[in-house]
Amino acid sequence: MTRRWPLVMASALLSLVAPAVLAQPAPNAPAEPAATGNVDAASIDAALAEIHDVDHWKQNPGAGDADDPLAQAFIRWTKLLTELSRSGQHEAADRICAAIVELHDRLPQDKVIAPSHTAANAFVRDRFRVGERHVDAAQFFAPEPYYPNDPSLTKLFRFSVYEGDKVVLRYYLEHSRFGDDDYYVLGKADPATRAHYQVQPYGAKAPSYWTLLDRVLADMSDHHPHYPASSGPSH
Repeated sequence: MTRRWPLVMASALLSLVAPAVLAQPAPNAPAEPAATGNVDAASIDAALAEIHDVDHWKQNPGAGDADDPLAQAFIRWTKLLTELSRSGQHEAADRICAAIVELHDRLPQDKVIAPSHTAANAFVRDRFRVGERHVDAAQFFAPEPYYPNDPSLTKLFRFSVYEGDKVVLRYYLEHSRFGDDDYYVLGKADPATRAHYQVQPYGAKAPSYWTLLDRVLADMSDHHPHYPASSGPSH
């Protein structure tokens, strides 16, 4: 099994404008110790109560800087989500992610601001290392067009793979629709060549984040260090 190591927290809100910068973990951040037990129910309930306090977050100034209370809360929530992922508490992690998406939907756009001072379009739900590589796993608040102004292909999740401070690969859960039929596929993109490959088709049913995570880890393990095509271009 591929060994995953958690990363220390950096920015937990991502923006459409400069995702490579915003998703960047500390280049030489030491791995935190592996979790020795589950996250307690009180910590999970406290986080959910904090997220559900929409009236409180509506007062957020939306500054997007280090003093922004909501930005600080996202860092805490990402840290908790990473701990839940590490301890195998998948249902609790999914509940918190669903609550975060609901909070975003109920807030004005200018209240959820990324460090670039632009509206955030995703949040980090998991952060870990695979060997010397760093991975940020982000969930989009809503389906995000893969290509500008083209809603026919959207992204739902993104895994950004770093070597040092450079993004060397990105994986996406992609969704397209043909007539009344949905189609989901795990794809990957090489930022250097802009090549776009299909890793795993899933058909009409969207996979869970945890299914995606296992497949991404397997693909990274199989293809390191050169990251060749998995099964040819997906588009």
